[in-house]
Amino acid sequence: MVAVSRARKGGEARLASARVAAPRRMTYEEFMRLPEERTRCELISGWVVREPAPGYRHQSVVGNLHGLLWDHVRRSGRGRVLLGPFDTVLSRENVVQPDISYVSPERSHMITARHLEGAPDLAIEVLSPHSVRKDRIWRLVQYARAGVREYWIVDPEQQTVEVFVLGEPVGDGQQARYELAGVFRPGTPVRSRVLPDFTFDPADAFCP
Repeated sequence: MVAVSRARKGGEARLASARVAAPRRMTYEEFMRLPEERTRCELISGWVVREPAPGYRHQSVVGNLHGLLWDHVRRSGRGRVLLGPFDTVLSRENVVQPDISYVSPERSHMITARHLEGAPDLAIEVLSPHSVRKDRIWRLVQYARAGVREYWIVDPEQQTVEVFVLGEPVGDGQQARYELAGVFRPGTPVRSRVLPDFTFDPADAFCP
């Protein structure tokens, strides 16, 4: 079970096992005053959400993907690859920690010693049993709203990489939404619009 908390006076917070009635929203400033052991914590719509430690399968896939992407970016010399947990400030109410992020040279000025101040160009989330709903629903909306140009959902069980690209807003005042660009499985190379010269076989991500 994920744990949530609300702010106390003075910006301190107490982790609890369930939501507290009539919650008080927590700002980024309050969130940053939480104890340092909040490494696996995110700020989700004003709530502090503590993630359980990921399992071996999750970490194996994250490690493989990070290696593939980092090697490509290192050789091309374009952009930065960030490995979670690393705070990404989408808004004053939403501070997340994508498993892997890519930041283009045009956005690299947003990287500080403590966090990424804004949306990465690409966010990658590897599903865990406890994160499926959040990754497939909440992040799909919030990453689009923040302007993350491309979002990958990686499923170790199904061995799929789903690539979503941010579409254009339709109508006045409408929010841009993600469009599914493809579902890639072992044997079918992944294609990215953010990194068009980066491709790999999903089998390389799911190997032990």
